[in-house]
Amino acid sequence: MITTTTLYTVRHGLSENNIEQGRKILLPGLIQTVSKALGSNAAVLLTELLDQVIREKSSKYPLADRNVALGKERFAQAYLTGEKLSNLDINPEIILASTYLRAKQTAGEIQNGYQTATKRRVPITYHEFLTERYVGDHFGYPFDYYKYLFPESYLQYLKEGELIYRPPNGESKQDVWDRIKGNLERTLMPFSGKVILIVGHECVNLCIHSVLTGTDFGKLLAADVKIPNLGIYGYTNNENTGWEEILGFNGKMIL
Repeated sequence: MITTTTLYTVRHGLSENNIEQGRKILLPGLIQTVSKALGSNAAVLLTELLDQVIREKSSKYPLADRNVALGKERFAQAYLTGEKLSNLDINPEIILASTYLRAKQTAGEIQNGYQTATKRRVPITYHEFLTERYVGDHFGYPFDYYKYLFPESYLQYLKEGELIYRPPNGESKQDVWDRIKGNLERTLMPFSGKVILIVGHECVNLCIHSVLTGTDFGKLLAADVKIPNLGIYGYTNNENTGWEEILGFNGKMIL
């Protein structure tokens, strides 16, 4: 049984990959034709070449999710978030973070900012179960690219829906929910009675919200609920009432 505990979840700061997500694919008709005729690998190579030549962009596809860093100007935002926590009466005693680089960087900057404001350094522990949904072979592309590079998978996604669609060698969002459900309480137990801050990812933090509050995860996805980078949720727990959401921090940025 977890005794009275306060838990906050924060999504990592804006990452290099987040910044890229709004980019539109070049020559979509040509890319789609190449994908259908020669396969996704050929379409990816052509897309990469076009981005390098026309956009003078040298990044390779796909990017490794685990190693995606914060955007260069986003470290300061995470640091400021840490500085402002105590002003909002958020005083974590432990930080639990995803093992992915952008979450580790965010947690570290929050730790530094909070220490500047309070003269108290909060320890950080890292947890693999808090990592973002693994989308397998298809990770690392801007959203617009998928329907052209991987048309068969895209049609399968439209058919199955956001909750249960599982990309090749990846996880569905239901898989992530199951992962969080299976590990969250056991992980929180050693910190029972403390104020905990989790630095995670959008899908992970939505899953935590669903698990703690009993909100149907499929309905959250259907309602297109989004958590902004550095957006925060807060919850409190006691033996009599279980987990309850703390009003006032419902997915809002605190900067």
